[in-house]
Amino acid sequence: MRKRSPAFPRRRRGLPSKAELVAGPGPRAQPPPAPVGPPPPFRPSRLRKYRPLLLRKAEALLERGSIVIETNGEPLDARILRFPDGTAVLETTYRSAYGSGEGQRRLEPEHLRADVVASDLEVALLNARVRPVAGQEV
Repeated sequence: MRKRSPAFPRRRRGLPSKAELVAGPGPRAQPPPAPVGPPPPFRPSRLRKYRPLLLRKAEALLERGSIVIETNGEPLDARILRFPDGTAVLETTYRSAYGSGEGQRRLEPEHLRADVVASDLEVALLNARVRPVAGQEV
């Protein structure tokens, strides 16, 4: 059996290639500006009061496929990639002058519910150390 080149690794069956998961260039592809002052304050306990907003955002995400959550820092982007077998991948991206974060989570068909996706959005906000802006449109 011949060895594969590192430039062309073997793809596992049933999983999407990485090329399918990479977003195209967009307005957020530019590096953020240098920080001017200290990062905004963050308290994890404050995220609890935004759960109704995150539930509405999760319903919109399941309906539309992608959303932007306005935060006290830079916006948090979220999107769902659905596959023919009923599974999906939830991707979240946050970029700021203080750092960036990305997350991916596989969702089984029984987990494509607003309450499950809302808890994943809360974890993404927790990891980015930002909180959503109250009263934003869904």
